[in-house]
Amino acid sequence: MWTLSGMGGDKTEAPKGKGADYWVVKLNATGTKVWDKTIGSNQIDVLTSLEQTVDGGYILGGYSSSGVGGDKSEANKGSVNSTDYWIVKLDSSNRLNQNITFNPILDKTYGDAPFALYAKASSDLPITFRVVTGAATLNGNILTLTGPGIITIEALQAGNAIYNPASAIQTFFVELTNPINLWDKTLGGYNPDVLTAMVTTPGGGYLLGGSSESGKSGDKSEASRGGSDYWVVKVDQQGNKLWDKTFGGNDRDELTALIPTADGGYLLGGRSRSGKSGEKSEESRGQNDYWIIKIDGNGQKIWDKTLGGNEYDYLSTLVALPDNSFLLGGSSSSGKNGDKSEPNRGTPNQNGYPATDFWLVKIDAQGAKLWDKTFGGSSSDGLTAIIATPDGGFLLGGSSASDENGDKSQDRRGVEDYWVVRVSENGTKLWDKTFGGITETYQLDNCEGSCLREIGHSVLTTLLLTPDGGYLLGGYSNADKGADKTDSNLGYSIDNADLRDYWEVKIDSKGTKLWDKTYGGIAVEKSDNSTGYFITGNSVLRSMVAAPDGNYLLAGTSDSDKGRDKSEGSKCGEIIEYPAEDGGYYTFFPSAEDYWLVKIDGNGTKKWDKTYGSEDYDELATIIATPEGYVLAGSSAAYGIGGDKSEASRDTTFQYASGKRDYWVIKLKEELPSMVQWEKRYGGSGKDNLTAIIKTSDGGYLSGGYSTSEMSGDKSQASQGKNDYWIVKSDKDGKKLWNKRYGGTDEDYLNTLIQTSDGGYLLGGSSLSGNGGDKTEASRGSRDYWIVKISSTGVKQWDKRFGGSGVEELQKVLQLATGEYILAGMSNSPVSGDKSQASRGEQDYWLMKIDKNGKKLWDKTYGGSLNENLEALALTLDGGFLLGGSSLSGISGDKTQASWGGSDYWIVRVNDKGTKLWDKRFGGAGEDNLMDLGSTRTATGNFFLAGHSTSGAQGDFSQSSQGGKDFWMLKINGEGTKIWDKRFGGSGHEGLRTILLTTDGGYLLAGRSESGISGDKTQPNWGSSDYWIVKTSSTGVKQWDKRFGGSGYEENRMALHTSDGGYLLGGRSDSGVSGDRTQPSQGGTDYWLVKVTPEATSIVAEREAMPLTEPVVEAELHSLTIYPNPAQDQVNIRFIIPQTQTATVQVYDSQGREVATLFQGQAQANQLYQLHWHARNQAAGMYLLRLHTLGKSQISKLLLTR
Repeated sequence: MWTLSGMGGDKTEAPKGKGADYWVVKLNATGTKVWDKTIGSNQIDVLTSLEQTVDGGYILGGYSSSGVGGDKSEANKGSVNSTDYWIVKLDSSNRLNQNITFNPILDKTYGDAPFALYAKASSDLPITFRVVTGAATLNGNILTLTGPGIITIEALQAGNAIYNPASAIQTFFVELTNPINLWDKTLGGYNPDVLTAMVTTPGGGYLLGGSSESGKSGDKSEASRGGSDYWVVKVDQQGNKLWDKTFGGNDRDELTALIPTADGGYLLGGRSRSGKSGEKSEESRGQNDYWIIKIDGNGQKIWDKTLGGNEYDYLSTLVALPDNSFLLGGSSSSGKNGDKSEPNRGTPNQNGYPATDFWLVKIDAQGAKLWDKTFGGSSSDGLTAIIATPDGGFLLGGSSASDENGDKSQDRRGVEDYWVVRVSENGTKLWDKTFGGITETYQLDNCEGSCLREIGHSVLTTLLLTPDGGYLLGGYSNADKGADKTDSNLGYSIDNADLRDYWEVKIDSKGTKLWDKTYGGIAVEKSDNSTGYFITGNSVLRSMVAAPDGNYLLAGTSDSDKGRDKSEGSKCGEIIEYPAEDGGYYTFFPSAEDYWLVKIDGNGTKKWDKTYGSEDYDELATIIATPEGYVLAGSSAAYGIGGDKSEASRDTTFQYASGKRDYWVIKLKEELPSMVQWEKRYGGSGKDNLTAIIKTSDGGYLSGGYSTSEMSGDKSQASQGKNDYWIVKSDKDGKKLWNKRYGGTDEDYLNTLIQTSDGGYLLGGSSLSGNGGDKTEASRGSRDYWIVKISSTGVKQWDKRFGGSGVEELQKVLQLATGEYILAGMSNSPVSGDKSQASRGEQDYWLMKIDKNGKKLWDKTYGGSLNENLEALALTLDGGFLLGGSSLSGISGDKTQASWGGSDYWIVRVNDKGTKLWDKRFGGAGEDNLMDLGSTRTATGNFFLAGHSTSGAQGDFSQSSQGGKDFWMLKINGEGTKIWDKRFGGSGHEGLRTILLTTDGGYLLAGRSESGISGDKTQPNWGSSDYWIVKTSSTGVKQWDKRFGGSGYEENRMALHTSDGGYLLGGRSDSGVSGDRTQPSQGGTDYWLVKVTPEATSIVAEREAMPLTEPVVEAELHSLTIYPNPAQDQVNIRFIIPQTQTATVQVYDSQGREVATLFQGQAQANQLYQLHWHARNQAAGMYLLRLHTLGKSQISKLLLTR
């Protein structure tokens, strides 16, 4: 039925619009009304039919002229006042359906700031949200992205007595941020120079190696020796050339590999056709030989060796071994001759050329051959990579065209396949495996003789050991789907059949295939404007490296357009026409090859890819991982600047010559995702300045500071005076639970707060107020210490003021195990009021002990003749205290050391009675302000200090200023002797506020920064000043830094550990919604909390410098002590050096690549240093630990097992 009635009689609901509504009445078996329901919208709705459905509900049918509104979720289909069919479904409880309108979510980039979700129910009931799938977390309607991929969010309305539940879904995609290009460098002479290898150097730079046809020209400082020479170039962290060296004989010498050696030098390896000439001290053995050169850290040649047989021997790879010997690997077509002790395995091809085999040679530290091994089948086999295995053996990798015979136990799959051979420590074969796709055969047109061509090449170029004890095999393939290959190739005709893709194969420790993946672009025919067309789409993998986040980087060369796995097209330049001698024109077609980088996870899933290139041919040779990102190195033919290339070619060969080549190196930084898990602001209409935050026993937080706001925003109480203490209690997710203000009639500034043993809190700061408001005692002077004791719910229990006739500022409060309190701050008062000792100068440290009820027990004054500003207080292991701050005083009063400059760090150690034990100053010529300190809480009794400084490298500083004002931290022993110092900053001003000892033994420094990307700061500022945190190792080596902020001014004041391994930062902000801020400002400045996500699990070193109880006198450098060895997770390392000097302890994998830096800094003479390396995420296998000091290195072998 329908009705025009209002509510009354049997009708329990009001009309929904101006006209008729559907009206449904439910009766029981006796005709008594059970319920009624009015259903309608804004115009005329006439019910004509009703049926009960099988689910016990009802379906109503009629017609309607209404638009969207009331119970109608869809607009009228016709013109105004026309009618449509309208069907309504009711459930058995007579509830109405409702609809949810969920605002679309655009695709995001991993690292974007948290954002709000918006949805509305047609019932106007509240909406909740949940993450259905994907890497994201929700806090109310604020969504935080925690990873890339597809995210599905559901908006839900639970329903009520009138409406049924409803939901709506939104799906969007989160992309990973691609790396950004920090710098690129072009290096070369006036002729072709081809880079093939690169390693990191101890000072943070890089050694580049390759081959050069240039004489003394451009960046090349030495003349050519022959047709082609080895050329190595040392560059610093920014790619600036430091030195270069040329090594060669009278013919062609081509470098293919280089590795660092235990003594701080390098081993260069390649192939040579030269006889005894130039730097080559031995005659050739055959057509081409292995040629290795040992150089020192400055590039000076120490020795060279030639190794070969009577034919062609091509060296591809080098491995450093723990006993200072080396393993050389490559391919050989030589028989049993010269240095080759075994005959060739293969048979000559149809043209009479001998087949090649894997050839493995072990040499000692002086280059003398120890043994050699040959592995091969009946056809050609080429070795390209070697890695050490966990048991001390090796995995050899390359390609093979052989069937089952000789050392090859399996038939080939295609024309050429991946072939890996597992050998023992002495080179004995244990097993071998073949992996490949299948061969395709194409008919050649217009040919004579054989008209069939076989395509199916899989060429292995690189190997990696994975954390599960398996291996990742990398290379390229044009073989088709089948056998071991699960993806098809690009070819569909003889014209494009040669196109290759990256091909990755994952195997376990026994060689069993686990998965394979293909990555590539698309085949495109392109016209050359003259003779026809050419095909692009070729991708050749050359190198891969494990990323710090547990993923993998694949690096190679590709000329493909955008498509398939390739998200960007080639950087190739435009076709160029230039005049010919006969008055016509030549056409120059720049090549489309670029560096192509692909990131994959441990299952082979692609995460992102990036193309880097010039406007001509670029060929990548290698990639290495660094703490800041990655370095790509190869060669470029580009003549000028263009694409990603910022420098012109050094090669003066004709501008459009195809053979031009320079070294081209690119430094990349992978922008990490946002570490903001959530952020909250609290404030009123005035200025609210946070000064302190603590974690509370219920898992939440208490934030405190001072406020001028009246009752407004998040502030629920009116101001007592000008500035009041204001605290905000929140839960673990930052949700405000309650807030309280405490104050007198004047200015009251809260500086510190603690949770007390009874579950309540003690608030501390300074007050200018007299007796009034929450303050029960009159002022002693102009400004006094003021403490307020409150319950766990913020109810005030008592308050106390302490002061003299002058100015006092309370900065820190501690509660002792006895329930008593220590108050620390500064004072300029003479003996008066609560102050029992005379002032030492203008302003002094003032320490006080009170009982649990606020009764003063004693007080102490410490100072010099000028100003001292106390900022920090720590409990010592013996029950005493360490006070820290800044001092302008020279030797006077309690200060026993002269000032270095304007102001210095000044620390005072006292016993449990406040009696001074010693004092120390640390500083330079500028302004040095200590802001925080702490105890390592270890048996060493060491302390750490941190603040900020404008000083340069003088006084106690070991590093120059980065610019403006920098963070400066020191580690000292229990007697105040400096162990080391570190500084961090950008080009502008940084101000440190707090330092934490982190769970991995390192440190977190937190403060603010005004700098852009510069120095140690890797991210641009959001506004004029941002929160800035710096994470270091236990020796102060920077691991990462992060900035957080909005478009205005942010000042970080505190940092805390959180239970999930992350951090909570607290401070003040005047920004609106911008940058990392997702909530609008409440007024002038607000409290701002930022929850920082836990760090990704990484390889972390932690250590303590432990002074020996008795002096150790040693004439030589101590060997590294490593235990346990073999190890599975944590590795302990100890070392001692006889003289104070800079030392570095680094970990290298079996291929000489740096894995971790465990120690870098000044090591004190005759002190035992103990390091801990958490290697749980590192692959099983052999590693080398190197202790390097000035002019000396020692190396020890470590085996990780799983």
